[in-house]
Amino acid sequence: MPRSRAHREAIPVHGHALRPLRSLTTAITSAVSAIALAVAAPAHAGSLSGTAAYREHIALPPDAVFEAVLIDVAIADAPARELGRVRLQPAGQPPFRFSIPYRDGDVNPAGRYTVRATVRQGERLLFTTDTFTPVLSGGPRQPLTLDLVAVDVGPPKASVGPMPSNPSVWPQHRR
Repeated sequence: MPRSRAHREAIPVHGHALRPLRSLTTAITSAVSAIALAVAAPAHAGSLSGTAAYREHIALPPDAVFEAVLIDVAIADAPARELGRVRLQPAGQPPFRFSIPYRDGDVNPAGRYTVRATVRQGERLLFTTDTFTPVLSGGPRQPLTLDLVAVDVGPPKASVGPMPSNPSVWPQHRR
């Protein structure tokens, strides 16, 4: 059926009426895409970098693991709140270079923050930091240098009890 001239002219008018709807759809799609990107984007604002090493001249076992943790220690008598963590598995040999990512929103300018580092073999702790190193709020500048100390994990030492009453079993000192 042939279309009349009036009918053909109505199509562009009707199409023109859809333009604002298309613009609205495009705007909504753009807004949703922007929100999705903002939510999916990582919220890391920075990272805390440094090295950790120990003084002993010993090689680590091949399955040793190094871990550095950025913690908030502002509240006394409460567990430290973790802000970031990095794990090197296998650890390799010292010095251990690390960079701990953290979110800027987790850092309070009045807070107290430190980095704790450990070297483990399975569940066995081999080395750890034993000093408080203030970071982020008035602490030392980056890169950090952390000193690890050996943890005494040797076999349990025999307890020293009372000397036997029989002098014949006392240890003899030879000169």
